[in-house]
Amino acid sequence: MAVVTNVYAIIGIDPGEFNGIAFILVEKGECHFFTKSFWNTIDFLEVKQIEAMVEDKVLQVIIEDPNIIAGLFARYFHKLKETKGVVGAVSYVTKIAQNVGMNKQSAKLLMAYLEKKGIPYEAIIPEKKKKIIADNFFLFTGIQGISQHCRDAFMLLLRKGLVNTGKLKYFKNPK
Repeated sequence: MAVVTNVYAIIGIDPGEFNGIAFILVEKGECHFFTKSFWNTIDFLEVKQIEAMVEDKVLQVIIEDPNIIAGLFARYFHKLKETKGVVGAVSYVTKIAQNVGMNKQSAKLLMAYLEKKGIPYEAIIPEKKKKIIADNFFLFTGIQGISQHCRDAFMLLLRKGLVNTGKLKYFKNPK
């Protein structure tokens, strides 16, 4: 992704059945957290793009793209069948695969929307074993009750070096 200048807001998106969003208003130094359905995410992006255009600025979006990685459930099947049996292992792996498929589709559609609207974005690979638990997130931000999806969206921005945590004010689920 090229360096984006004149940025109104930085948005991290963790796609899924419900998308986690970390939204940073650059000039105000505010970080807001949302969990939104697919269509509410599209509406949110539409509104934020209009706000940015009014200010003669742009949005910068970082989105987790699970399509970058190959399937990873075959290796779990053998471990699971020892504890859950073949039927239990198949059921468990099938459910996980279905959830991952929904996340992949959501990411694809969101990226297609961003491309269509000309909103700069970067798709990045999901980070293995880098989930931040609620207690650590609270110590980091002082905010409780943030969903794992929102915490993941925030971590995308942190991984890209787009967050100056010492200068941000944090807000949970603003209206």
